[in-house]
Amino acid sequence: MASHSGSLPLPSPEEVVARSARGAALTTVVGLLGRAAGLFTTLLVTHFVSKGDYGRANLALIIATLANLVTLLSPQQALLTRHQRFSAAARLVRGFAVWNGLLVAGLLLGGGGYLLGRLHEPTALPLLQVYALALVLERLSLVPALTLRYQLQFGALSRVDLGGDVAYVTVTVGGALLGAGAMCLPLGMVARHLCRVAVLGGWYKTPLLPPRPGPLSADTRALLRELLQYSWPIHLGGLGEFLTMYLDNVVVGQLYSAAAQGLYAVGYTLVMTPSETIAMYGATAMVRALGLKDVATRQRTFLQGLRYVSLLLWPIGAGAALVAGTLEVALLPQSWRGIAGVVMGLGLGGAMLGVSRMCFAQLTALHRTRAGGLMYAVQLAAFGLGLFLVARLDQQRQHMPAVALAVSAAFTVPALLGLGLSIRADNLPGRGVLVALTPPLLGTAVMALAVWLLQRGLGSLGLAPSPLRLLIEITTGIAVYAAYLRLVHRALWIEATTWLAQRRHQPAPAA
Repeated sequence: MASHSGSLPLPSPEEVVARSARGAALTTVVGLLGRAAGLFTTLLVTHFVSKGDYGRANLALIIATLANLVTLLSPQQALLTRHQRFSAAARLVRGFAVWNGLLVAGLLLGGGGYLLGRLHEPTALPLLQVYALALVLERLSLVPALTLRYQLQFGALSRVDLGGDVAYVTVTVGGALLGAGAMCLPLGMVARHLCRVAVLGGWYKTPLLPPRPGPLSADTRALLRELLQYSWPIHLGGLGEFLTMYLDNVVVGQLYSAAAQGLYAVGYTLVMTPSETIAMYGATAMVRALGLKDVATRQRTFLQGLRYVSLLLWPIGAGAALVAGTLEVALLPQSWRGIAGVVMGLGLGGAMLGVSRMCFAQLTALHRTRAGGLMYAVQLAAFGLGLFLVARLDQQRQHMPAVALAVSAAFTVPALLGLGLSIRADNLPGRGVLVALTPPLLGTAVMALAVWLLQRGLGSLGLAPSPLRLLIEITTGIAVYAAYLRLVHRALWIEATTWLAQRRHQPAPAA
């Protein structure tokens, strides 16, 4: 690993684009493998944990995550776009993150009981306490992982992520099988972050511990102000995004019940986990390339990133909504029935998540942080309005999927706004955006029609929902989608397969 003293060497623009693209593919694949294992874990846990207990664990996770996000203030975001004094900035942010994290964990331990009591879930306190420990461990690995990303060392970063995912699945599944109940979920989270800390500190010898607290020099205070000035719009935007993505779980619990929250949380996980993974890894890995000074290269990179995340996310969102009914019956216990409506409602939101993340990454890379913050402010407003309407119109508390539809709408609005802001920020040709999004749109429509017709045919043959039928539906959707792209958008197909072949035979960046 490169030294942390002084400024880090800057690769050429061409190398930044190539390594960022390769890194986006590598980290996305590794992330999807980890999330696939996580989805399997979630489905397995439903057989050992009740909806109510799962809902309480999810509530504790949301509280801990919200406390983490509110207090972090996002100065770490500035590291990915800093080319001068990176090492000094990394040391400063590491100290801020870790010491601040210890304080937050202490507040959760001391005041968590009161907060959970106000939310009518006091029995969730032990779960929250374990999540507080996970928060501290996450803060220890935060800056080291960002440093690897800044250095374009995506191979090393993927190994860190993979190790954490393996630890999470092992401990969570083991805990569920041994009768730990809902506690298996926060214990799995602790195992994930503990493994990440061990790999970063033990394997890559990355500095983990924060510097001793003490008076800051004038130069350090100026650097901190600079980092916070850059980051505060991002922080507000990220807070708005988090509230939109997770506050609906809390609302469901308060409007309906803890059992309903558990059911909603699992449905949310099934749809949004793969979408979040692709959107997050793809967009974050491209940040440096999106900030290049060469306009043509930068624009081409953005349009390619937008196209590829949409090629992946749009069929996933539509496919999840289509097979939701089959999945519910085939893989979940009887007590968890009703999840299909949630999955269907969230399909559109999952599909549009990649668009908003790519636009936000571009605006961040161009230092248009206020525009990025505006995206998520609008998202939060749409989210609040949607939930208000649901609460007013569903006074009998019988239509929980309406919450999912409101959340999908809240994801779609900022995605469309983000496209407009991105076009304006970098003088992008509107036709270029349209050309980039046409293949995933048409391909998804063809795939959806094929799966819908298949379901009608299987139903008429009397083939009831089962794991086999679910496999047939998913396989057919993938095959039709791939065939459409190869036959109708052959140039795009050749471009993607050639690019993947080249990346497969190129040596990975040194880790």
